[in-house]
Amino acid sequence: MLKFLLLALIAPSVLFAAEKQKTVECSGNTVITVGNAIGAQTPFYAVFQIKGDSVEMIEGDNQRFSSEYKLNEELTRPERNGYGSENGNLFFFKKSGRFQILKIRIVNAEIKSETTDGNCKAFTKKDVF
Repeated sequence: MLKFLLLALIAPSVLFAAEKQKTVECSGNTVITVGNAIGAQTPFYAVFQIKGDSVEMIEGDNQRFSSEYKLNEELTRPERNGYGSENGNLFFFKKSGRFQILKIRIVNAEIKSETTDGNCKAFTKKDVF
């Protein structure tokens, strides 16, 4: 009886954790704005592994973007999950498959914002090499 009870308690949590982990590839563009000046669009591509309350960038530009983001309840809304890091905030929009990374800083007494927008899809592993 005890084994059955333990299995009944553990099985849903293992199943829930397995459903929460997924890998997505996202592409879009980054635009940097300083004061009233808008810079050119820069292409963006990354592969993210979503593991419940954390997101890891496993492929992409981790010189400019964080390699790990943590779930932040203050950033999360019903339509999107919000993740924070020391280098910006990451949002995944649940119904549309869109993503967004926002970074805001003060540079020379002006606001510098860096906005990355695009779309995500399920990652398909390719054994090219």
